[in-house]
Amino acid sequence: MNSAFARFSGKFSLAKTFMTSRINTPNVWLNMYKMPTMNTQFSRAMFSGRFGHQVRNEILFRSDNNNHSRRSQKGLYHGKTHGPKFKVCFSDKRHRYTQKPNVFAKKFYSDILEMELVLPVTVYAFRIIRKYKSFDNYILKTKEKDMNSKMGMHLKELMLKKLKDPKFVVPYIPFQYKVKKGPRRRPRYLETLPTVYIPVHMQQTEDFTKWHDKLPSEMTRDEIADFEALMKDPDFFELKSEDWKKKQPEYIRCREELLKLQPMRHDIIRKYWELNKNSEEAKYEIVRMADETEDFTKKMLEDDYIHYKDAIPEIPEFLERMEFEKKLAIHNEKKTKLGEIHLRIGTKYSGFNPFEGKPKHPNERHKKIRKEWKPAHEE
Repeated sequence: MNSAFARFSGKFSLAKTFMTSRINTPNVWLNMYKMPTMNTQFSRAMFSGRFGHQVRNEILFRSDNNNHSRRSQKGLYHGKTHGPKFKVCFSDKRHRYTQKPNVFAKKFYSDILEMELVLPVTVYAFRIIRKYKSFDNYILKTKEKDMNSKMGMHLKELMLKKLKDPKFVVPYIPFQYKVKKGPRRRPRYLETLPTVYIPVHMQQTEDFTKWHDKLPSEMTRDEIADFEALMKDPDFFELKSEDWKKKQPEYIRCREELLKLQPMRHDIIRKYWELNKNSEEAKYEIVRMADETEDFTKKMLEDDYIHYKDAIPEIPEFLERMEFEKKLAIHNEKKTKLGEIHLRIGTKYSGFNPFEGKPKHPNERHKKIRKEWKPAHEE
């Protein structure tokens, strides 16, 4: 007797805890269906030791007819369910097997609820929905006996409420919002690795935390002031004068490093110039690539800046000679090998075409007139 009473009191305390923890929270699951035996079913589920989603499935999707499965109550089967069938062979022996309905997931749109619903339906139920011309007509006009689905009756109740009150807010419908599986992420320990390789001796001696973002509690007064100004105006640092930027230690350090790299840059350009001394197209490409970074270098170094054309005198001589040959090709209006190079390079980079006007036929030949080239200072 004492053991039975202890067992009952223990289950009663669990049920009391379960009920009191849900007094202040709206329980959608318990108010979803107006079933005549709700209290009896809930009490049985409570004292059976099952809680959470087990109680929800126990109450909401339990089939009233043992001939129909619980799974059929979650979708639209329209009376179709699994059942025993028999295969009869030549000797009249019967082999029993389970025949299941043809079920697939289908997305429907409800004009009344103004939302999409993904429900498992049978082929038989889907044909009937097509006969009704719409999903809403099937839910509203089909009898409960023929539909034989608690999910369908729940949707019918929501639709009737929505038609009666257009301001009615549709609550959560079971199994309609699923957590999406995003792309597979790297493990956490890989995210802490630096994106750029840092030598081991620098990892052991340098402090890299200064490059990390700080919390307001970790900032100094000046950093907090700059941070607040940046939040108010994102262009705060852009509005500061150039003199303020040049006084920053990081700017000074970068300028010193760039000043050390300037002679190395000139040596690299000279090396590739000598390797491609027989290719005029390659020389034009080297000049174009060097000009792309020249503005930034000139802006950083200012008075200490040395142009690569001044450091390598062969480059201005080559460009001066090419300019002379280009003018000569225009004057003769003849596509020499040199003129074709100018045409291709000028079209690709500067849009210059030395053969503008009426094009000449490729078979036409003109007498080649070539003058002796001399540097500008000797003319």
